[in-house]
Amino acid sequence: MGRKPSKDEKLQNKLKSQEWNRKVEENRLAKKDQANHSRFHLSGEVAIPDVSDELLKAIGEQCYSLNFNFYNFSTCELSKISTDGEARSLISLFDRMTKTAPKDKKLIIKDRIEKKFTNDHKSLEYKKYFSGLPPDIDFIYEKDYSDSGRVFFFLTESLKPKNYISIISVVRKHVNIDNSG
Repeated sequence: MGRKPSKDEKLQNKLKSQEWNRKVEENRLAKKDQANHSRFHLSGEVAIPDVSDELLKAIGEQCYSLNFNFYNFSTCELSKISTDGEARSLISLFDRMTKTAPKDKKLIIKDRIEKKFTNDHKSLEYKKYFSGLPPDIDFIYEKDYSDSGRVFFFLTESLKPKNYISIISVVRKHVNIDNSG
């Protein structure tokens, strides 16, 4: 026959059993909660979560992460950076961006460009930076990294684990919005 379990083994088995029971109960409550949500026809994506003030404060203090998922290679001039000084300036800007929290975003924003104005003859040059972006992006930001170099980006602040700066393009020359001649 088998040996008798020690006190430590009995305690471990009891703890495992309690953990199992806790998970079963959480699952039961989650299913019940899901049934209640579907009864009101609200998906988890649509329902507004109950967010504590502490969580909102923590989100506002969490620094941004850089995201290149929406980088526009057709407007990119990154490969044209030819001086160490210009490269250092761009890296320095990216470094500042990742050390900035949403509450301090004014420190990394130069100009805001709204999508609705990109059809205006004076801002037609900016229209190309909206190409390939999600349809709900109504404005983008511009920040200079050198005398004439600019970075275009948009911000995503969320209840999810990260706040993002989505880099759209790096250009070496200031965008010329004066099309008068």
